[in-house]
Amino acid sequence: MMRAALLCLVLAGCTAPPPITAPRSAAVVVQDHPLPDYLTEHCAVALPVNQSVAEVVRVANERKQALIACNAKLDTIRSIQGKKP
Repeated sequence: MMRAALLCLVLAGCTAPPPITAPRSAAVVVQDHPLPDYLTEHCAVALPVNQSVAEVVRVANERKQALIACNAKLDTIRSIQGKKP
């Protein structure tokens, strides 16, 4: 009985595992895209100074202009990086 089990193991192909090879490293080229300082400056945020309707309109208009300027900066950064806006 023991011989039969040993014979089955030998016939089943009990061999040594394949040798382990170390992984190969890959070289990655990183392109540096230097940006002008003005593109990384914070955009101004308008804040109300009183609680009047005129002040709400002023703040809304200033925030809209700041958002337009900020989006223009992002478009410029994308163009420097070679991406489409």
